[in-house]
Amino acid sequence: MPKNEQLDTKRHSLAHIMAASIQEKFPEAKFGVGPVIGDGFYYDVYLGRRLPPEDLQEIERGMREMVKQNLRFERSDMPLETAAEMFEKMSQDFKVELLRDLKTRGTTAVADLEDTNLVGPSVSEVSIYKTGNFIDL
Repeated sequence: MPKNEQLDTKRHSLAHIMAASIQEKFPEAKFGVGPVIGDGFYYDVYLGRRLPPEDLQEIERGMREMVKQNLRFERSDMPLETAAEMFEKMSQDFKVELLRDLKTRGTTAVADLEDTNLVGPSVSEVSIYKTGNFIDL
């Protein structure tokens, strides 16, 4: 089945909108990755507690409001070290860990650290995306 790039782009954008809504409600949230999957998207988020249904409904309301605002998705490239420093100042530990993996292994793929098949070329620059007040890799 061919990939639907337009649908994947929308889903990835919605993952960022969801993260922005979560960050608005929970400024202490720690963000991992937010990929597109076969039937939608998700975002790894650590809050230190479970989310009850009313929080999920509020996050969804926040997402709908952000979509109505027609927020821009702004991309910029920066040196990997600068990005790591920025995310460290933002207390986004998972992003810093991802950037360290990217620097040392050339990939963020999860596997046995001894698996040399997953070591890619050295990366010195990364893309940063800003949506509203949310900043992501």
